[in-house]
Amino acid sequence: MTAVSARAEGTGGATRPARGSGEALDPNTKERHIVASELLRPTGLVEDRDGSLVVAESGADRLHRIAPGGRRGVIA
Repeated sequence: MTAVSARAEGTGGATRPARGSGEALDPNTKERHIVASELLRPTGLVEDRDGSLVVAESGADRLHRIAPGGRRGVIA
């Protein structure tokens, strides 16, 4: 199952559990960019107010925050 998050501004993202990745949508070009890879069953995501994506990695029971610049960290 793929999880999708979208905002009125045109930003958002999707998870690809079979690929173990999270993707962000560029609102200007409408292109998808991989922002996280090598995740164990990413099953959910949400975009934070600051534009960061929070990705749920169900296979490892972790939450990752991915900043707009690409910096990534585990938050839970």
